[in-house]
This record gives sequence, C-alpha cells and structure tokens, in this order.
Amino acid sequence: MDAMLHAAEAALRSSPSPALALSQLVAEVHAVTGRGAPDAMELLEALRRHPERFKILDPGRGPWRFLARGSTSTTDEPWVVSLGDPEAPSEGHLADRLERRLRESIRRVAVELDEDSPREVFRWRAMALAGASLARLLRGKAA
Repeated sequence: MDAMLHAAEAALRSSPSPALALSQLVAEVHAVTGRGAPDAMELLEALRRHPERFKILDPGRGPWRFLARGSTSTTDEPWVVSLGDPEAPSEGHLADRLERRLRESIRRVAVELDEDSPREVFRWRAMALAGASLARLLRGKAA
C-alpha cells in the first residue's frame, strides 16, 4: 500500500501538472510500480486516507453526481493533487524555474479552494490543464 502511495507521489512530481485525473494516475502508478494497475476505487480510498499528502478534487461531488454515471470523461472524475513539499528552487534554466513556480501556484490554489464548489473545482481544473500545456512547452524550450 505504501509503495502505491509513493508511486502516486512520484507520478505527480514527474507530471507537467501538479495534479492528474484519477484514471491517468492509476496508469502512472502501474507504470512506476510495474505491478498490475490498482483498481481506481482502491487507489482513491488509499489516497483519501492520507489527506496530509493528497487532496482529491471531485467536480461531480454533490447531489448531481448521478447525472454523470456511466461517463468516462476526465471532466467527471476526481483529480488528485500532491500536497508534498515542492522541489527546492535551484539555479537551473529560466524555463525550469518558471515551470516549478507555475506548478506550485496551481498546487497552492488547489489547497485553498472550496472543494465542495463544482465551479471552483472546474475553474481550477481549467487552470491546471492550461498550466500543464505551458509546462510541456517550457520543457520543449529548455531541451
């Protein structure tokens, strides 16, 4: 179980975004551990048992959840944010420093938003996706 949590943290650190949709995180955990992929619900429950390490943002939380049943869209599934300490700033390339700052900004917004508000969660999700796109662009420029 602890190996699964460490793999989730490693996957979130290596991602261009500080958060991943649950289905993406399950695939990344499988890739890191090399074992069979954990069931999404099993991983989600394990992550929820560690609120000091992970924040779960579920855009479908609330009485309207039944409307999204059967959907496989990543807009309906929970997103996972690592709450671990961000990487220490270094004297690396400007693109690396910008990417770290962007990741930390998106992570801090996730920590402080009202997770019971679907509007705030969807806005944060849009910001996280835009940040991931920018981080991929920055990674391409730094190479």
